[in-house]
Amino acid sequence: MRHHVEPRRIPLDNVFNLRDLGGYETVDGGRVRAGRLYRADGLNRLSDTDARVVSTLGIRTVVDLRTLGEREQWGAAPAHLFDATALHLPLICELWPIFEETDDHDPVAYLIERYHEMAVEGSESLATLLQLLARDPDAVPLVFHCSAGKDRTGVAAAVLLGVLGVPDDQIVADYAHSAVAMEDLVAWVHANSTPDDPPFADHPTTFLACPSEAMAGFLHDLEAQLGSVEAYVQSIGVDDETIAVLREAYVER
Repeated sequence: MRHHVEPRRIPLDNVFNLRDLGGYETVDGGRVRAGRLYRADGLNRLSDTDARVVSTLGIRTVVDLRTLGEREQWGAAPAHLFDATALHLPLICELWPIFEETDDHDPVAYLIERYHEMAVEGSESLATLLQLLARDPDAVPLVFHCSAGKDRTGVAAAVLLGVLGVPDDQIVADYAHSAVAMEDLVAWVHANSTPDDPPFADHPTTFLACPSEAMAGFLHDLEAQLGSVEAYVQSIGVDDETIAVLREAYVER
C-alpha cells in the first residue's frame, strides 16, 4: 500500500508553488529521490530574500517553460543570484486565448485538450529536459517552472514522474496540490499588481483551477493512445538507455 505524500512546498515571499518532487513511490517499490527535482511557478518573481532560500536548495539549473513573449515581458528567473544555469525550453509558442466565463466550455475537457497540445508542441523541450537530467549530473538539483506552475509545469512533472515509474494516482495528486498555491498566488497578484501587469488574477476559473480530473484525463488518453508515459517519451526521441539512466539516478530502492 502506497503512502500519501504531502507536498514539499518551499515557503517564499513572491513564489508560491515551489515544490520538491521527491518522495513519491514508484510501481516497482522505489521512491523518487528528494532534493533533486523541483517544480515551481514564476521564478522571475523571486525577491532577493527568496533567492537566498533557493540557494540553500543547491539549485544548479533553472528550466523556464514559458513562452519567449513572457520572458521578454516579465523577465527571467534571477538564476545568477544562486549561481545556477538558466535554460529556456518553452512548451507552447503562444499563450492560450482567454475566453469569457459565460462561454460554453467544459473546464476539464478544455484543460485536457490543452495538455495534449503541450505534449505535441512541447515534445522537443520535454525530450531535452529528460535527456539533460540523464546525461548531466552537474545539472541537478534542477527546477522547472512556468508562470502559475500548474499547467505547463504540471505536464512536465507528469511526464517526468511517469517515466520514473510513479503511478497515475500519485501524479494526479501532485498536480492537484497546486490548488492551494494558486489561491496564494492570486491573492498576491491582487495585492501587488499594477495597471501594466497582465490581468492574471481576473482570468476565468478554468485558467486558475487544478481539477484532478484534468490530469487524470490527460494521462488516461495518452496511455490509451500510446500505452504508457514511457511509450510517449520514446515516441519523442528518448531512448531506452536514457530512461534507464533516469530511473537509476532519480529513484532510490
